[in-house]
Amino acid sequence: MAISIKCPNCAANLLFDPDVKKMVCRFCGSEIQPEDIDDPNAERADRALDEWGDETEIYSCGSCGAEVIVGQDLSATFCAFCGSPAIISSHYTGGTKPGAIIPFNYGWEEAEKEFKKWCAKKIFLPGKFKSRASIEKLTPMYVPFWLYDHPVDINMIVKKYTIRDVPTLAEEPDLQEMGIIECRKRGLLNWEKVPIVASKDMDDMAIEMIEPFNYAQAKPFEMKYMAGFFAQRCAFSRQELIGKIRERIKCYAKDAVMESFNDENIPVNVEDYSLYPIPNAEFVLFPVWFLTYTQGKRKYVFLLNGQTGSVAGDIPISPVRVGLFAIGLAAVILPALYFLGGLLL
Repeated sequence: MAISIKCPNCAANLLFDPDVKKMVCRFCGSEIQPEDIDDPNAERADRALDEWGDETEIYSCGSCGAEVIVGQDLSATFCAFCGSPAIISSHYTGGTKPGAIIPFNYGWEEAEKEFKKWCAKKIFLPGKFKSRASIEKLTPMYVPFWLYDHPVDINMIVKKYTIRDVPTLAEEPDLQEMGIIECRKRGLLNWEKVPIVASKDMDDMAIEMIEPFNYAQAKPFEMKYMAGFFAQRCAFSRQELIGKIRERIKCYAKDAVMESFNDENIPVNVEDYSLYPIPNAEFVLFPVWFLTYTQGKRKYVFLLNGQTGSVAGDIPISPVRVGLFAIGLAAVILPALYFLGGLLL
């Protein structure tokens, strides 16, 4: 079963409440700062910092294969990623354990409020998408990330246009001559804490739309922050994502070099001979409220940054609402056109 953090006043289970930023006892009403709670598994964690213990519970979806780790006093009745009720519970051993976690700042009430606000001005949304049954499927999910510190020894040859004035006769305007020259850019640059999603179920582009996260609020990982929440299993090691982070850093490095040119020296080609050493990385969990909705064969996703409140999502469209809108619009426009036509005849 999942780790239990006990209330020192009544021995009931404590849960982390994002709305008050404290560990809360639902039995006696006690509210305790997370820093004041002693982790009963701290000694065991010190002996195995890199792996989850066998007390950790994991739910696997028999339909889409998604896997989530569950916090204390929590169970799953449906898959947050595909909606299937085919959930299998088991104990999770091994695997990468996070070094840091950003706790949720947005609790259930605030997440529901932000979801309704996002839906409010979208008149073609299906009624089922914003129904109470759908809202109740909002899931607080800790998403796994690797944060990379990536140095680069810049060595790029840049071919660029140059424009110079060519003198002419006094009575004639100067001509301009365009040429191409090469220049080399050298230097050391370093990008710190560049996030790469370590989940096979989360869409990278969707997650990027609700970034950034404030790393200053990250805390050393302790299971008490998991109480009442889900976490996705880390699906990729830091080595497996080296290619992805390197491609991103190459783009950053090229952009940094391009920005050093003004409008009169426009780069036309870049040859990259830079050195990209193997970066250091830290495994972390970041908070996201997550909702999926299936319409036909397509899956739509709503995401809320559980720390900052940034919102993103796919927008499903109800064919019925679009049809009713078109009928209503035609009912207004056609009589007006008929009336104007009568005036012109």
